[in-house]
Amino acid sequence: MNKMESSFSFKNIFKREIKLASYIIACSTIIVISLSYAIFLQVNKNSNDQVVSSGDLSFTYQDNNGNEITSSTGSITSTTHSECFEPMTKEEALSMASTCAYKFSVTNSGTLEAAYKISLGANDDNQLTSNLYVILKKQNENGILEEVGQERLVSSLTNGELTSVEGFSPNSIDVYSVQLYVGSNCPDSDIGKKISYKIIGSGLVYEITPTEPSTPELATGMIPIKYDGTTMKVADTSSGWYSYVNHEWANAVLVNVSDSTIKNKYFNSDMTLKTTAVGQTVDMSEIQQMYVWIPRYRYQLWNAENGSSDPQAINIVFEDKNESKSNGTHNGEWLTHPAFTFGDTELNGIWVGKFENSGDTSNITIKPNMASIQSWNVSTMFNASRAVESSSLLGLNANQIDTHMMKDTEWGAVAYLYSSIYGTYNADKTCISRGCEVWINNVSSNGAWNGTKYTGCAAQGVSTAAIKRTSCESGRGWDGAGVNASTTGNMYGIYDMSGGNWEYTMS
Repeated sequence: MNKMESSFSFKNIFKREIKLASYIIACSTIIVISLSYAIFLQVNKNSNDQVVSSGDLSFTYQDNNGNEITSSTGSITSTTHSECFEPMTKEEALSMASTCAYKFSVTNSGTLEAAYKISLGANDDNQLTSNLYVILKKQNENGILEEVGQERLVSSLTNGELTSVEGFSPNSIDVYSVQLYVGSNCPDSDIGKKISYKIIGSGLVYEITPTEPSTPELATGMIPIKYDGTTMKVADTSSGWYSYVNHEWANAVLVNVSDSTIKNKYFNSDMTLKTTAVGQTVDMSEIQQMYVWIPRYRYQLWNAENGSSDPQAINIVFEDKNESKSNGTHNGEWLTHPAFTFGDTELNGIWVGKFENSGDTSNITIKPNMASIQSWNVSTMFNASRAVESSSLLGLNANQIDTHMMKDTEWGAVAYLYSSIYGTYNADKTCISRGCEVWINNVSSNGAWNGTKYTGCAAQGVSTAAIKRTSCESGRGWDGAGVNASTTGNMYGIYDMSGGNWEYTMS
């Protein structure tokens, strides 16, 4: 993908009006969230730091100032630190917190946002059902334990719930203390009864299930494409045009409609696509430009706080432009990618050139195995990109589209999508067969990186030296082993993301 390439922004303006950016259209999204529950937790005898984990959550219980939990079921009995369970006021109880409160923490040790609930449950051998109070405290940002809610009778708790937390970010730690005490109004008949309760921590992790975006919108003159082996055919947009979960991104082409034979093969007089065109083979000689649809999405921040991380799959969820935007700023929060905001207009996606640009200022082409444009200054590329809207070769409607030189954010939207389970990672976050890194295009006319480059080629590995050629190596073009240089590892992705020419983007 040439950063100096023309770009369409498809905007939904009124009804069916659309505007094209390196191409931007509209699509809707589906969000599916599945739940993964943590296991039942209790505090065990003689365990000063007991950690039990499920999924990405762990609950850690620590004994506090020598207090001992004397039962394997997590009981606290009147024979252990009995002074903690003599009838008292809340003020008296708080003064004894250093001896009588139990400290524990909850950690999100995974990579996904989570939720959890802390509850108090009675063990089978509990004898006291009334006059028992609980105080829950949570550590604030200054390390001070502050009371959560008000003093509560244990018998008044709904399902024993003490607190629940949503939106628990990865790597976060919440620290609590819990204290039980017998109220000063305890009747003589309750003195000496066993107090046997357990702290229950349960949680879930929000897992991202692969989803499909809604159907991309085609501007006038665009033809949807499906690949049948190495053959391009006009796709049936109602069935099997694309499948992002299978790394098959939506593709479309613009053909030379100034040739009446080509135009009549695909289009009616009003430039609507003929129903008879579906299934027909599209010859490369007919094509002027090739595009790939990047649907609108939000992604989960993982390095937003001046940190660093190992290479990893980026969590992505497709969304519709009519949904509220996500505006996260911290790790674990979600952010709608800024590439899908075009001025004041929210977009459902962008069409991006499939290869680095080729051709000349009067006719930009986007095709494989072509000499890539070099040595144009930014103003020349900007003007040539804008001129695509009115090209007599392409049949576009300039009132529908916005063609422009690619922006930084649009380049980033492609890079993030291919670093997800829709690109070079599988659903289980493992790499696709060729690996998670796009292979380099190392073909150059003089065998050095300052020579003329050729589009859609792939080297024999992720990173190799330039080779002297004026076309792709045999079998290593875009429809052969060259797919290793595609963002999807197949013909449906975007090429020339690694190697090729040095490129510019607009800011």
